[in-house]
Amino acid sequence: MLINLLSRIVSRVRQAYWKQCCLIAAILVTLGGPIEGLTFIAAISLIVCLVLLIYCSSTLKQISFAVHTLINAPIRLAKNRSLMTFHSEIAESLLRTDRIPEPIFQEILQNRLNHLQEQIRQLADGTVVYTNTEAWRAVYAQLLHSPTIHHYRSIARVRDIGYWCHVPGANSWSTNYQLNRSGKLQIERIFILSNSVLADSRSAEPGRFWSILQSHEESGIDCYVVEELSLPVDSDLMCDIGIYGSHVCGEEVIDSKKGTTNFYLYFDLKKVTEFEERWKLLKAYSVRLSDFTIP
Repeated sequence: MLINLLSRIVSRVRQAYWKQCCLIAAILVTLGGPIEGLTFIAAISLIVCLVLLIYCSSTLKQISFAVHTLINAPIRLAKNRSLMTFHSEIAESLLRTDRIPEPIFQEILQNRLNHLQEQIRQLADGTVVYTNTEAWRAVYAQLLHSPTIHHYRSIARVRDIGYWCHVPGANSWSTNYQLNRSGKLQIERIFILSNSVLADSRSAEPGRFWSILQSHEESGIDCYVVEELSLPVDSDLMCDIGIYGSHVCGEEVIDSKKGTTNFYLYFDLKKVTEFEERWKLLKAYSVRLSDFTIP
């Protein structure tokens, strides 16, 4: 409280007398040649005081922020025992790293902390990133079985039929069917069909793929289909997203250049609203599976 008060006082003094101090200092420095004795010393002292005033104001603000964070963080975290424990353990661990002054170690430490800081910042914004498919499948199952989620909307961009016809996909659909039939979860899904999926009708697997889509309908899942060619070029409708209830949404992002697939989970109402708008717009392009002519 005292530091905050001092900081505000110094800041106001600096704002009130900044121009006057600069003007007086400039005049005295200009006249410094012919002025002797105490007057010149006073001019130099004024300049020094001005510099110290600016420095103290900036330093007090930094100290005020640090003290505020130091005191406020434990108070806010006290209501969450697990977070408070993490806070204490991280602080203690950081203090222990100071005992290894080796420059290489400190550089490695800084890089790791930067990465950790970015992850924590994402979590604080309500974003969770998964780079592992199995980890994503586990949290996906948790979401579908969550007692707070009763409605699940999915946009599935079908680039190839491999995943849909093999074991991981089959297990996922089985869970979808059971939950929808039980009435615990209402499921709607829009399938975006790529040109290759529509064109390839010679092998046995396309037949299996269409039977999976029909199984969706038979289990009571509302299914819609849209051809990729009918969507605007470079549209954000070309997506793989899920909307879980009214407060969580997820997205699969494939980077073909890097050859990576990341899964993003957002606990963010703005993001949910954005995805809902995509869903409504894409649904306008779609037709019910029962009305779609299977090639």
